[in-house]
Amino acid sequence: MFNTSYDNYNIEVDFNDTVKVFNIPFLMANKDSVFILTKNDAILKGRQLIKKQLTDNTQLDIVFDKSIENSSIEKYDFRFFSNNSTAISSMSVDPDSRNIIQIFLNKQVTPGDYISISHFPEKLVSTDGGKATAFDPEPI
Repeated sequence: MFNTSYDNYNIEVDFNDTVKVFNIPFLMANKDSVFILTKNDAILKGRQLIKKQLTDNTQLDIVFDKSIENSSIEKYDFRFFSNNSTAISSMSVDPDSRNIIQIFLNKQVTPGDYISISHFPEKLVSTDGGKATAFDPEPI
C-alpha cells in the first residue's frame, strides 16, 4: 500500500532471470482499487539503450542491453537530427554483436556538428520477444 499522484505507472518485477512490466492505471476512478499483479498479465521488459557512439564520420552505433531482432528494425522509426543535412541512409544489426544497431549516414559528420538520435514507434523487439520503448532524442 502506498500513496502516489494519479497517473499511469509502469512497475517492473524481477521473476528470477526475467523482468516483466505491469502498467497500472492509478487514476481517480480507481482510487479505492486493489491491483493484483500476476506474471501472465505483464509484458516482457524490452531492451534498454546503453550507449550511442560514432564509430567513424559516417557510422553511428547504438548499443542495447539485449540482442535485437533484425526484422524489427525500420529506418523510418528512427529520427536522426543534425545541424546540417546529414540523414540515415541505412541500418542493420551488427552481425558480430546482435545488441548493436549500426546506422549508416548519407554524409560525414564533422567535429562541432550537433547530432542526436531518437526512436519513436515502439516496434523494436529484442530476440527474447521483449518490446522496446521509444526513446527521446539522445545527443551524440
